[in-house]
Amino acid sequence: MKTKLSTSAFTASLVQKATFVALLALFLAWLWPGVSAFAATKPVPRVHTVVSERATSIASDETFEDVVVIGHNATVGGRVKEILVVVSGDLHLQPSANVGTVIDLGGSVQRDHGARVHALYSISVHSPFWGGALFGGTLALLAWAGMLAVDVALVVLSLLITFALRKQLHRALAQVERSVRRVGLVGVFTTLGLLAVVAVLTVTVVGVPIAGLLLLLYVVTGVVGFAILSQWLGKLALSHTPIDRPPWLRSLVGSILALAFTNIPYVGLLLFLLLWFAGVGAVTAWLWTIRKSRRASHPLER
Repeated sequence: MKTKLSTSAFTASLVQKATFVALLALFLAWLWPGVSAFAATKPVPRVHTVVSERATSIASDETFEDVVVIGHNATVGGRVKEILVVVSGDLHLQPSANVGTVIDLGGSVQRDHGARVHALYSISVHSPFWGGALFGGTLALLAWAGMLAVDVALVVLSLLITFALRKQLHRALAQVERSVRRVGLVGVFTTLGLLAVVAVLTVTVVGVPIAGLLLLLYVVTGVVGFAILSQWLGKLALSHTPIDRPPWLRSLVGSILALAFTNIPYVGLLLFLLLWFAGVGAVTAWLWTIRKSRRASHPLER
C-alpha cells in the first residue's frame, strides 16, 4: 500500500512540472519576436501605407503594407505585403523582392530572377495591344466629335437657309409634299449623272477644277435640300398643333429629328443617304420648275 501511494505522488509531481515547463515555453515563444527585434542592431522598419511622388527605393530589409508611387520609377528589394502600385513609371523588382500584388499603369516592369510576386498587372501604352486600343479610342473620339460638329453645322445652316430663302422655299417644299419618292429618285439620278460627269472631267488636267466646282455645287445643293427636308419633317411633327408654327421653328424641329434618326448605328447612314438624295432631288425639281416657268413667260427664247 505504501508503495502504491508513493508512486501516485511521484506521478502527480511529474505532471505538474511538465505543465509548468510547457507554459513557460509558450510564454517564451510569444515573447521571443519582441526580444529578438529589441536585441537587433538594426531594427526593421514597418509602415502601413506609403504614397510617394518621387523616385522610390525599398531596401531588402524594409517591409511595407501598401506602396503607391505616382509619376516616378520604383525599385523594390524588400517586402510589400499587400499592393504595390506604380503610375506613369517603371518598376524594377530585385531578386530579394517579395510583393503581394503589383499594378503598373503606363510603365514597364523588370522582374529579376528570384523576385516573388503573387499577382502582376501591367498596362503599358507602349505595348501593341494598349497602343492600338489607345489609337482606336482616339479615332473613335475624333469621329464622334466630327459627327457632332457636322450635326451642329447642319442645324445652323438649315436655320440660315430657311431665313434667307423663306419666300422661295415653299415651292421646293411643295415638290416634297407632292411625292417624296419622286424627288428621292430624282436625287439618285442627279447624283449618278454628276458622278459620271466628274469621272470624265478628271481624266484631263483642265477638267479637274471644273469637277471640283461641280462637286462643291452638289454639296451646296445637298445642304439646301437638307433645309427643305427639315421644313417638311418639322411640319409633319408639328401638324397636331392648331397654331401654324413659323418656318424657323419647323426647320429647327425637323433638322433635330433628322439628325437624331441619322445618328442611329448602321441604320442611320442609310437614313441620311435617303434624306440627302431626297433633298438633292427637291432642289433639282425646284430649279427645273423655275426654269420652266421662265421659259413659259418668255416664249421667244425657245
